[in-house]
Amino acid sequence: MNEAITERDAAIEKAEHGASVLFNHAADEAVKRAARTMPEFTTAQVKPLCNITPREGRAWAGVMRRACLAGLIYPTDAYRPSGDVTDHNRAQRVWASKIYRAAPPQSLFDSEPQNSYGSI
Repeated sequence: MNEAITERDAAIEKAEHGASVLFNHAADEAVKRAARTMPEFTTAQVKPLCNITPREGRAWAGVMRRACLAGLIYPTDAYRPSGDVTDHNRAQRVWASKIYRAAPPQSLFDSEPQNSYGSI
């Protein structure tokens, strides 16, 4: 088992170092955006927020690891289907945000009252 983990980590590191600086920056920003706006998410939900595709899909593992080490997110024990036919809808880890802030509820008095008679 330890050998498998070592090989996995080496493959992730290789993919991460092979990814362009532009991808890494854009992906880091996409994870931050997801973490600020969603309490939980998968990598499949982050990918559309990034405007650059990595040469190797495993580069996303490095992105999520960096975000975790930076204190933005943490892994949960949950998994969800990716919804992507190119990876056969495989299960993806659900990440939880440490920086999510729900939008404050709107007050009933924030807008002007409307009536069906027009302006009075």
